[in-house]
Amino acid sequence: MASQVEQNFKAFQELLPDIIKQYAGKTALMVDGEIVDYFDSFADAIRFGNLKYGESKFSVQEVTTEGVDLGELTNADLFVSD
Repeated sequence: MASQVEQNFKAFQELLPDIIKQYAGKTALMVDGEIVDYFDSFADAIRFGNLKYGESKFSVQEVTTEGVDLGELTNADLFVSD
């Protein structure tokens, strides 16, 4: 069974051509392979996801056609606190 992140990323890649024009630069919050909302910042999406779904129950993805290099954070779990 694919992890939440893997499932969401696959779904995101499939949805990207349909959402890129309207939501470019936003951050998508994804749960169970579906985009549930868009946010202006990565931190806002993480904060909302943690409150509504709990840590590790969702993923976020920037709506862009360009790859993003997170360096050491590429394979890390990210948690944002207030």
